[in-house]
Amino acid sequence: MIYALNLCESHLKKYSLQQLPPYRFIPGINPHPYKEKQGYNYGKSEPTFVGTTKQFYNEEFYKFALDLFNNGHYWEAHIYFESLWNSFGRKGQQADYFKGLIQLCAAAVNLSQLKYEIFITQFKRAKELLTHLPLKFHVFEWPEENFELAILQNRSVIYSFLKIYGP
Repeated sequence: MIYALNLCESHLKKYSLQQLPPYRFIPGINPHPYKEKQGYNYGKSEPTFVGTTKQFYNEEFYKFALDLFNNGHYWEAHIYFESLWNSFGRKGQQADYFKGLIQLCAAAVNLSQLKYEIFITQFKRAKELLTHLPLKFHVFEWPEENFELAILQNRSVIYSFLKIYGP
């Protein structure tokens, strides 16, 4: 089975058995999940991947990372993707895949904070990393052919973004 990042909210799929966090962490908006007493994981360590890298796509850790991303928990998803990136030694195609996902998460967090210039820079990095990987890494379900519109679809910020930067 191919697990996919789904950038269209109307087609969400759940891959893991884990429950999503009670809120989406946005820096400066709500409590840091691990560092602030009001955070939903206060006092706990950030998650670390301990599975096998040979079949990471079957691991609950990876599936939950996709669920986090698909449901708009971009900061939380980046923590999981970063752990996977580290488990691959930060080198090679698998590592580049996770590095691209980390950049995509960072872009989405910055978009949620209305930091458009930072969003564009990180988004372009993610796009470059992810679109140059072999086909086996293209596990996205893009609702549009246009990559930029895909990440923005069903987000209220799309209108402001398009007014500023054009289609």
